[in-house]
Amino acid sequence: MKLPLLVLAVGALGIGAAVQPFNHLFSDYLEKSSAFITLEGEPFHYHLDWTMMIISTVIAVAGVGLAWVMYVQAPAIPAKIAKSLKQLYFLSLNKMYVDELYQILLVRPLQMLAMLCLIVELILFDLVRLVANIPRYAGEVLRPLQNGLAQFYALTMVMGVVALLGYLILFAK
Repeated sequence: MKLPLLVLAVGALGIGAAVQPFNHLFSDYLEKSSAFITLEGEPFHYHLDWTMMIISTVIAVAGVGLAWVMYVQAPAIPAKIAKSLKQLYFLSLNKMYVDELYQILLVRPLQMLAMLCLIVELILFDLVRLVANIPRYAGEVLRPLQNGLAQFYALTMVMGVVALLGYLILFAK
């Protein structure tokens, strides 16, 4: 792992050294963006925050020093800490159960929602397909009545008149 980290560090230093002379061009370009306007309506002005830089550097160096003490100078310390803080060690060993919580709180409910949406989609798809096919099936049933023969049309008209007269005689008062 040391070699890839060293390669990345050297690459980051090289890019920083190459871009540094042109940094003012890039930051000036971003200042004109509407994303960098403050709440007062003024454009954001770039400045170095020395306090934040010093504090983060001190914290990083302290972390490296603590790791060196715990794993190089006195490698028995981590085992003692793990033994005295069993619950915290067990939680950290299992990544604070973040993956399991993510699975329970987000993935499974969203999978159930997706399954519900799939079921609704299938039902609606079939319903729309049914409604769209009703005129086609009605046309297939009525197609034999439209065969192009005039005598057949006359017969159909006579049957319709007879049915209408029969209805009026039997049911109209």
